[in-house]
Amino acid sequence: MTEDSDFDADEEVSLLQRLRECPEIFAAITDSTAAELSSQRKLRREFDDDLVRAALSVHQARQRAAGLLPYSEKLWLTRVGLEQSTAWEVAAHKAKRFSSSPEVSDLCCGIGVDAAAIAESSNVTAIDTDASMCLRTEWNASVWNRSKNVQTHCGNVMERDWSGMVVHVDPDRRSGRDRPTKRLELYQPNLEWMQQLTHTALGGGIKISPASNFLQKFPGCEIELISLNGECREATVWFGSLAGEHAFRATALPSGESISADPLSAW
Repeated sequence: MTEDSDFDADEEVSLLQRLRECPEIFAAITDSTAAELSSQRKLRREFDDDLVRAALSVHQARQRAAGLLPYSEKLWLTRVGLEQSTAWEVAAHKAKRFSSSPEVSDLCCGIGVDAAAIAESSNVTAIDTDASMCLRTEWNASVWNRSKNVQTHCGNVMERDWSGMVVHVDPDRRSGRDRPTKRLELYQPNLEWMQQLTHTALGGGIKISPASNFLQKFPGCEIELISLNGECREATVWFGSLAGEHAFRATALPSGESISADPLSAW
């Protein structure tokens, strides 16, 4: 539950479930002063230590998500999960590309922002190696009223064949490091797997950092640079049935203005 959790996967899922069944701990946190939250003594007199640590972690992540994600006060978040998640407006923009696909697999789903956005028009199978993240995706989909179109599965996406399927991928840009990496070779799943996916899957999109070394890494694909309120937030590699006509596209949100071209023609 915390970012440096000492729990194994089953224990973390169990703790998360206990936390959901104990809404009174969040009420107690809300009613506490800053000094009381700092010392935690009051909370620990009423609740187990591990539950207090977990609840405070969720509470702090919810505070960071205020203004960024709808119903942030009800979401099941982690700090790293929030930092790596797609901005809500960007996820909604990308979801339009998937709207004609009845079935979509969201690989490395994290806290489930992209899964929920795509689920507005498609049935989504959200997959992550972390069972607690699958649980968060499931519960967050319910908060956003998308649960009927979202199902989760815990597994390694690199061990499955995605031939003939439409997929969205949000690879891990930290993978054990303190800060996100700009090198696609250090992503998890790695660059070789992502490149292979663009040839085997029917179509899809891969979320990468706009500062990453993506040039010439995905021949035959479309790279869309997406900005939100003047800040470039994401580069999406569109491939197969979801790729556009040109090699590059730039989109500005929230206006939705978008231009595309081949770099040589622009030159």
